[in-house]
Amino acid sequence: AAAATTTTTTVVVGLSVRSLLDLFLLARQYPPGSEIIVTPAINVPGMMRVLQHHQLVMVGVDLPPSDNDKSKAENCDDGLSSLPIRVNCAAVRQKITPRTVAILVVHPFGVWSASEEDWKELANIVKVDKDGNQRECSIDLLEDCAQVYQGLNNSDSADEGHQRLGCQGSPYATVSFFSFGLIKTATALGGGIAVVNDRTTVVNGNDVRVGEQMKRLQWGSTLYGRQSKWAYLRTALKALFLRLLTQNPYVYAVVCFFLYQILGFDVDAVSKYLLQNFQYRQGKHDGKQSTTADFHMQQVRQQPCSHLAMVLLHRLQDSTSTQALVEQRVAACEELRQQIDTSWLALDIQQSQNSVSPSTHWLSPIWCPGNRKEFIQSMRSRGGIDVAQSASQLECVDSETNCPNASRLTKNIVYLPVSGSKAFLTSREMKGIAGALINNQRDSSRAKATTTTTTT
Repeated sequence: AAAATTTTTTVVVGLSVRSLLDLFLLARQYPPGSEIIVTPAINVPGMMRVLQHHQLVMVGVDLPPSDNDKSKAENCDDGLSSLPIRVNCAAVRQKITPRTVAILVVHPFGVWSASEEDWKELANIVKVDKDGNQRECSIDLLEDCAQVYQGLNNSDSADEGHQRLGCQGSPYATVSFFSFGLIKTATALGGGIAVVNDRTTVVNGNDVRVGEQMKRLQWGSTLYGRQSKWAYLRTALKALFLRLLTQNPYVYAVVCFFLYQILGFDVDAVSKYLLQNFQYRQGKHDGKQSTTADFHMQQVRQQPCSHLAMVLLHRLQDSTSTQALVEQRVAACEELRQQIDTSWLALDIQQSQNSVSPSTHWLSPIWCPGNRKEFIQSMRSRGGIDVAQSASQLECVDSETNCPNASRLTKNIVYLPVSGSKAFLTSREMKGIAGALINNQRDSSRAKATTTTTTT
């Protein structure tokens, strides 16, 4: 049978990145028990639940240690240095087994984790084993770009390679996923895009591509229902409420005081609940009680409604505003990083980024000393700074034994409020954050000294 190798790019629009990942896995039909290598080993629980639903095993590749020890986080109990968000290609090769079917490259915190050289190395790894022999079974390269979208390509841009990655993903990837969820840079209050690069698909004139199969599964089968326009309206109203609530810092402060001091609620937990696009609880489907996992997949397996599609189209067409927003955010975050002590910085941006793909600073994590809830409350009450613990829900996908750096990073960080779409922090407010961190570190040191003296 004669086969022709072609490369065809297909764009698939879905309800979310999780929906698109589900469609891709349905199209590829990996055998149960197959392994997917996740590098770096950081992602959101929803993506892990989709992989587990398809009976796939996640194998994490840990973050590499920092190349320098100048930024030792003395205020963190684990004493970690700032960590670079980078793909460790050598470790990826070591993790591959006969059960490996795919490698998922993640760009967490808005940091591009793989350079052009890394992608070339990964493209070689999936074709050639460590002994130099061609692999019998192909390994797919998946790319999670949910946190790094920065607008469609501008032909006038001097950094064309950077802009291509920001809107299409790597050309070496089998599929690249982009998110437009509630808290994303170019939010459409939901929605996702998958850019699928099909290569070896034409056999005896039959052209059946994975991207086209994903579309058929979503729109031509009974597996996926239709998202209700009222469900999208509820999301829009919730977003409007949150926007009005956070527009004025005084109103927000009163609400936080009421929730925490009067009602005893965890403000961070309430925020996490409100920002979730998918709820994790038991529900009913076709009159039958379903488990949490089944209920999650019922929400994931929906076609985007026409209203969501129209808002998403508007976001894609308004790329100039998105690019300007990213540039302002990067400038604000870089200015703040210059003002606070390096021992607080959780990410080593200089080691993470490369000349083609700088960090978009979607999130600004810092190390948190000791108990995170106590630290958050201390920053709110003393410094008036609303640091968050669960802004992104990022977790380590593997055990602490296999991925100690990724595990300790996700367990010991909070996020500074410098990545929102509202007007960015002024220099005075940045100095206030830096001062609050210094005061908190001083108070923490005094408390430890008092405890040590009392024990002695």
